[in-house]
Amino acid sequence: MNLRREVKGWLRERGGEVFVPRRDRLRNFHFIRFGRFELPEEVAHTVDEAKGTMTVPLDKMMSRAAFPFGGAGWHPFAAALEQQLEDPSLGYRDTVLHAFYARFQPETVHDLLLDGFSVPRSNLASWPSVDDLIDVWAATASMVEQRRREFERHRTLAHSQYRGPTPDEYGSRHLQRCLDVYKSLTKDGYQPDDRPVAGYLLTRDGDYRFVVGHGNHRLAAMRLYGFTSLEVALRLNHPAVIAEERLPRWTGERGGLLEPAEAKAVFDRFFVDDSRERAAALGLL
Repeated sequence: MNLRREVKGWLRERGGEVFVPRRDRLRNFHFIRFGRFELPEEVAHTVDEAKGTMTVPLDKMMSRAAFPFGGAGWHPFAAALEQQLEDPSLGYRDTVLHAFYARFQPETVHDLLLDGFSVPRSNLASWPSVDDLIDVWAATASMVEQRRREFERHRTLAHSQYRGPTPDEYGSRHLQRCLDVYKSLTKDGYQPDDRPVAGYLLTRDGDYRFVVGHGNHRLAAMRLYGFTSLEVALRLNHPAVIAEERLPRWTGERGGLLEPAEAKAVFDRFFVDDSRERAAALGLL
């Protein structure tokens, strides 16, 4: 039994939460967060407490880099998978995913999440665009400091599925994973495993977005296959719900790391953008 998992699960079933950063827990003591959260009404009535899951429409699901999985939104995995399904002979270098990684290479979290937004360059403009800092709501001062030092020392970023640059082998592997999932759906249907799609929720005035941490390849394939909703779980290593009215908790005035305008703009990105303009600006549409 994983005691931490059991305790967090027990608390979350009752609408409560203790969020403890994963790294340097003593140094980041003031980033520990206690509180209650409320699931959106549309989601709350779908909760399966026995499985620890809830059902969310794909139209509400976004990647951590704010590319949507459902509706008319544009996602690089889904766009490249669609190309492969239309023309199986297409080589990776001729796909939109290769072009995406070649053209979308933000060095900072500001440039990854806030490109096209008229918000001043501030704290996020000094955060390297590595995966564990893209989740700005779970970042701590020591995490940011460590990633800054690593980037300044090596002047390179670890490969990421969310942005380039990436070697062809890395990008091709991601596309193949999406294709493998699609083929599996065609052959066997959806076979839920012990690791469901997992993420966290952003909520605003009755609306919400589910930001996916684990399950990106699966969702890209399921979108092309025609799924409209899916059972998902809340991530354990991230606050469960970020409510717009509680954004000040993540700003400097309340012990957080963001400027108020940054927190608001990052939050807005997931609600006001279907990423088609982002894709068009990169010449991918």
